[in-house]
Amino acid sequence: MRASLVFLPGFDVSIKPGAEQPRNTPAVCDSDNETVHSAQPKPRRTRMVWYPIYNLELAGWRRQSVWGWDPAFESYYAQLTSDAATFDANEVGPEIWISMPTYPRIDHPSRLAEVIADATGVGVDVARTAMRESLDEQDELRHRI
Repeated sequence: MRASLVFLPGFDVSIKPGAEQPRNTPAVCDSDNETVHSAQPKPRRTRMVWYPIYNLELAGWRRQSVWGWDPAFESYYAQLTSDAATFDANEVGPEIWISMPTYPRIDHPSRLAEVIADATGVGVDVARTAMRESLDEQDELRHRI
């Protein structure tokens, strides 16, 4: 399994209750709205949550393709770039971006596999296998592809 982590703005788990904050920074609150540190008069609520991004182990699409869960849209997504692409998808974006609002909400990874299969021209079983190969046992139980 090769998983990455994604930063979602507005969420910060790096600040623990009682932790020291640098001077002249807004206050940070924990999930119970208790002030952790108050260097400014108006507290600001900040949290960080990490969601795994999985490399898509699909032949011809392995080098720059990923899939995962988007909590903002409550939907699975995929960013697909073929291995034949002559550009860096990290700089210009993927060839195919399967995500809301361009695609309807995808609430199950098996449905995402169907959409990936349709977009790439492979069989659904091939897409499901490629998604499963990126997961460890715990993630495979969570996503149930």
